[in-house]
Amino acid sequence: MKKIIITAGGTSEPIDEIRAITNKSTGSLGSKIAAEFARRDEVEKIFYIHGKGAIVPDDPKIELIPIRSTDDLLQKITELTEENVIDIMIHSMAVSDYTTASFISLEEFLKLLAEGGCETLDDVRALLEKEDFRKRYTKLPSSIDDPLLMLKQTPKVISKLRDMAPDAVIVGFKLLDHVSHEELMKVAAEQILKNRTDFCLANDYATVVSPVHVGFLLSKEGKEQRYEGKDAIARGVVENTIGF
Repeated sequence: MKKIIITAGGTSEPIDEIRAITNKSTGSLGSKIAAEFARRDEVEKIFYIHGKGAIVPDDPKIELIPIRSTDDLLQKITELTEENVIDIMIHSMAVSDYTTASFISLEEFLKLLAEGGCETLDDVRALLEKEDFRKRYTKLPSSIDDPLLMLKQTPKVISKLRDMAPDAVIVGFKLLDHVSHEELMKVAAEQILKNRTDFCLANDYATVVSPVHVGFLLSKEGKEQRYEGKDAIARGVVENTIGF
């Protein structure tokens, strides 16, 4: 009996206790994939990790696990893989590339630069960390003129999955926008190789928002399969992974 982790929806990276950086991902495809797995007799449990507001499936086999940030996501996957033998991982979540490093007004930033004698980028980072407005306020005042938000990269979750679940079948997702099919497949193959995954579900945003979502499932052996519509994509992902 198989145990499966599915990530879906989008992360939400806090600016302060009220505001956040997020994205448009609804988790609709991830939800359909979870529902399709739940119909299979050989599936025992599905851990469905989802962002706030994401579409969620409804089935007794599916445990809903809401998360907020990329750090939350990594912590939850770590816990699940330490406590369970995971057979399949479907990483469809739209993980933010950036999170907040610090927040300051332009006026104060320029003043600090003039006084601080910053000579390198590391000096600037240290200055911003020291004077981070988020340390002063729970909610950053809307009265701040010309606010500056400094971002930093979030951890690449997909790069950590193979070490967390060495024997699992892992499917990554790649979304590009208005590229050639050759470019889409090239980037998908690079993702598989770099992150030691078994499949990549490659999408072009132009079709994701169109009436017919077209997805291409590429295997690590280079086999490519085309599916039209989210239901067909979900069935394709399940059929290719459950007996892998």
